[in-house]
Amino acid sequence: MLALFVLASPARPALIELIDGSVIRGELTGATDGSCVIRRGNNVPFVVKCGEISRIEATALPADSAPLPGLRVAGSNTIGAKLMPALLTDYLQARGATQTGEAQPSQEAEVSHIMPRPPVPGLWPWVEIRAHGTATGFQGLAALAHKPAASVTTAHAERPAVAAVAAPADDSVLEPPRSVANLWQDIGSANRNADAAAPPARPAATTKPASEITALQRFANTQAPADIAMASRRITPTEITVLQELGALDSPANEHVIALDGLAIVVNKANRVEALSIDQIMGIYTGKITDWSQVGGTPGAIALVARNEGSGTTDTFSYLVLNGTPISPRVKRIEDSRELSDTVAKTPNSIGFVGMSYVGNAKALSIRECGLVYPPTIFNAKTEEYPLARRLYLYAPTRRPPAVQDFLAYTNSKAAQAVVARNSFVDLAIEPDTRGEQRRLRTLVFDDKVPRNRDDAMYAGLLKAGARLSTTLRFRTNSSEIDKFDLDSRAIHDLERIREYLFANDGRKRRIVLAGFSDALGSPDINRALSLSRAQSVAVRLKELPVAGVLGLGPHFPVACNDSVEGRTRNRRVEVWLGD
Repeated sequence: MLALFVLASPARPALIELIDGSVIRGELTGATDGSCVIRRGNNVPFVVKCGEISRIEATALPADSAPLPGLRVAGSNTIGAKLMPALLTDYLQARGATQTGEAQPSQEAEVSHIMPRPPVPGLWPWVEIRAHGTATGFQGLAALAHKPAASVTTAHAERPAVAAVAAPADDSVLEPPRSVANLWQDIGSANRNADAAAPPARPAATTKPASEITALQRFANTQAPADIAMASRRITPTEITVLQELGALDSPANEHVIALDGLAIVVNKANRVEALSIDQIMGIYTGKITDWSQVGGTPGAIALVARNEGSGTTDTFSYLVLNGTPISPRVKRIEDSRELSDTVAKTPNSIGFVGMSYVGNAKALSIRECGLVYPPTIFNAKTEEYPLARRLYLYAPTRRPPAVQDFLAYTNSKAAQAVVARNSFVDLAIEPDTRGEQRRLRTLVFDDKVPRNRDDAMYAGLLKAGARLSTTLRFRTNSSEIDKFDLDSRAIHDLERIREYLFANDGRKRRIVLAGFSDALGSPDINRALSLSRAQSVAVRLKELPVAGVLGLGPHFPVACNDSVEGRTRNRRVEVWLGD
């Protein structure tokens, strides 16, 4: 399908800078399938990839007709293959570009373009989505950070101003701080442990400052800048440090949780196995466990089924289960999730993994972790207690054009979350536990031998008659800052979702109970106090809502193992329940 945009007003000569630093004087007249047409003074058209245009000199065009630069998005294939094009298409259409059509694939694999028509003031003339993996999103931000200062756009009330083009910079004089040069060697690391120590410095005998700086120069000069990074994991400490010129990217202002990605492990309905641990699933898919009798099933060789390499589902499975270990070569690869589920449903002794909405006629197994058994439900994924769920992020610099800011705000809207659900991801909309599943899970691990106080008794009452909401509020903490109560980037937006849910559903007649929890390290009395303080800090932020109780349960009812940093972080939380 041919996609073409036309400028809102007659094009005039401008200085158009490309990402390699070269500058062309001419008129930007249109674009076709990701290629932008520039008409130069000799009236000869010059064609470049739209994604190669870095910026356009605003002074060469009247202020009311200067075109916006295009939007460049890079990173996670899980987000970029389907969800991001759908979100951007919905966003552009809602703002007047009604003829966007579907995202147009580029000749380059995992790259797509959206060409909105008709042109709308304040919207991008084109959007390029490069879905080559999470690390490439942060690399794109790094390339943006290391462009000359003149490349930073400034904000206007209605339209981002396009920065003037300075003379091409001499890239050979790029001299990053020595510490940054060292850290760049690790950008793209998929380190899942936010508390991990920095990688050890290389021995002095092998350190070559000149070659490291040269490598950094080459990297910065060859990467396409990105205005927004898509990530299917949280940014690492190394990446935060490397990209500090763009602001504190781990802050809620720059880190945006747009959806959750949840997997279901599926088997044939005749299989008597009901639950597996992540270690068992990893053993099965790496070939260490080959017979169902090894995990409590009827003897029989396990038949492995998986999505194709490069799919977002496989990427999620590799991250959450395999931790980088390759899948056994005995696996049967299938391209489509529905086909995979149907294959498992028809094949005895088979096992596969799909998104939660693709279970179909197969049987979805529960996941066992630290004494808890979590069914693969949307509700459990939304609480982030189901072990095979993860957040999907967008990251953007602190200084960003109003158009980018408006899109990021849109991703938290009901309209955007409806797009998330339609594309088989887990949305962030608030819902109650109408099935009482949470009450059953908690009751199973309620220890009658633990001395109870008023808070314990009140929580026991919730387990009998209450309804938990699907959000779990967590905090920006690490092992050395457990007494800080700054809500994380999802929780800040969830506060507004809680308000909207209660008012939209006549919830003003219902009171909420805030239950705070801690990890199991340290003194039980201190942990109770910390958990109560967490719940109180949320109550202050929801002061306009009727709160029936604020509880501090300490380390009771863990939702993850306390023997890892990640597990302890998940256990430090505040649950929201509907009271009487």
